Amino acid sequence: SIRPAISDSNIVFYLSKETENSLYALTAEGYLWNTTVSGTVGTTLAIDNENGFVYSVNKEGKLYKYDINDGTETFVYDLGAKAKSIIVDGDSKVYVGDTNGYVTALDSEGNLLWAINLGAPIAGGLAMNNEGIIYAYTNDTLFALGYRDPISIEVSIPEGNYTVLDE
Repeated sequence: SIRPAISDSNIVFYLSKETENSLYALTAEGYLWNTTVSGTVGTTLAIDNENGFVYSVNKEGKLYKYDINDGTETFVYDLGAKAKSIIVDGDSKVYVGDTNGYVTALDSEGNLLWAINLGAPIAGGLAMNNEGIIYAYTNDTLFALGYRDPISIEVSIPEGNYTVLDE
């Protein structure tokens, strides 16, 4: 299923492969715009409210950003894998977890900041706490990835394994 995303200005964005392989924008008042997605729509969206973009990775593994105001599409980066999750931090850095087990960090222009292979496909959504620690889950392992500076983190999980990576 494709989960919609909502901007700070209450614009709802959703992907549809049922109609025109498109990204749609609407508010409670009605339809704003739609744009055809390059390739085949993926299943994830993330919003950069600061810079006015919606990010999505198509099924071919290409990351695009779309202008919140008019849907203009801009190619950002070729991940080479389907995305399981996308998040954007307060500095407009984009983090993608994919089916090849990578978590990739990019700036808003598509410059690779870092990428790490966690050894198995990302199994769910990425999450970031207010200290900038990124959490990624693969099968039975929860990873805590450092954001800016090398840090040590202890994660307590009742069952399963966990691995802490300082990156």
